[in-house]
Amino acid sequence: MIGEDGAEAERGGEGKPAYTVVGFLDEAFGLAVASRNTVRALGASGRRVAPIRVRHDHRVAEAPAAATDAGSVTVFHMNPHDVAAYAAQWRGGVDPRAPSVCVPFWEMPLVPRAWVPILEAMDAVLAPTRFIQAACEQALPAGRVVHHPQAVFLPEVREARAEWGLPSATTVFLLSFDIGSDIERKNPWAGVEAFRQAFPPDANVALVVKTKPYPTVPSYRAQARELAARTQGDARIRIVEQALGYDELLRLHLMEAMSLGKPVVATGWSGNMDFMSPESSIAVGHRLVPVKSNHPGYVSELGREGQVWADADVDEAARALRALHEDRSRRLVMGAAAAREMELRRKYMLSGAAFDALEAALPSGGAPDPRRFARAIRDERARLRWATLRRRARMALRLLVGRGPR
Repeated sequence: MIGEDGAEAERGGEGKPAYTVVGFLDEAFGLAVASRNTVRALGASGRRVAPIRVRHDHRVAEAPAAATDAGSVTVFHMNPHDVAAYAAQWRGGVDPRAPSVCVPFWEMPLVPRAWVPILEAMDAVLAPTRFIQAACEQALPAGRVVHHPQAVFLPEVREARAEWGLPSATTVFLLSFDIGSDIERKNPWAGVEAFRQAFPPDANVALVVKTKPYPTVPSYRAQARELAARTQGDARIRIVEQALGYDELLRLHLMEAMSLGKPVVATGWSGNMDFMSPESSIAVGHRLVPVKSNHPGYVSELGREGQVWADADVDEAARALRALHEDRSRRLVMGAAAAREMELRRKYMLSGAAFDALEAALPSGGAPDPRRFARAIRDERARLRWATLRRRARMALRLLVGRGPR
């Protein structure tokens, strides 16, 4: 079995290929948690798996293991641009002859054009949701994309209301988002507005808004100040702006909350519709709008035909919040159904069925030309360098203009 720290599996594996998983295995954000879950599921299904840890700060966490055998499978548990950006950390531990697979996370109907060359150079894609599967299938040949349903595995969790100063009799709602993942996409304003619209000032309710601090990024600091300004004066709303460990974060994300038996209200669009059902959650109506963002991860998609995301119906969200507050029994029934559905997802993931499907989809004639993969990585690294230089040049120009004569 595999441990939660990503250690190599020790049992089984007869007739199954070995796996190497490259990812941010030691970090605390969503993609890192997903990579650890895949390592765990591979081990539980009887496959041998070795991790290669990469870090956002570009410091190698440990020397990569010896290069994998040509018959193994390399799973890059990161988005295509990160496969290129962090190549120096994984290159020594990956055999270029080994079949390669990418596990991308994305939230628009079309994958970025810059991703396509790297995805095409892979043998297959493991799509974490049906939404991502559909996006990848538009860019890749038939049969190359395999659905890889996600699940979450919970450590021991303790009740934390007292720590946060939240009365036990109060109905507490949580709004969690990462400013660094683009405030326009996360759209906390709709959640705050729905809460205020749902309840009069004297209602026994509270809203905890959890975000992540970015003290060194001016644009993110400005967005945090805007959030504070918009909620100022409402004692029912508390902003928590600090980094938390995963055991504390468990209460702050959809699948984790559902695993803990909490009902979820979320926009009824994109990947979360894989695991939201009328029995276990409330999907809020929406309208699709063109992408609007200054985030570097999304600016390339501005104005691209077909590239949209969802704008939630605030009135409908307010009605959902009010209904849950007023009906405790409904909260309990819905939360119990959510916990059951998450348990079924865990059992499916640990069964290895997605890896069986992946292995059936891998080409029998061997991996694509490794030179094509290396070329795609090299080209994307060059594109990222130029994009960084252009962004720095624009920032320098703005500073110079701002300091000029008035």
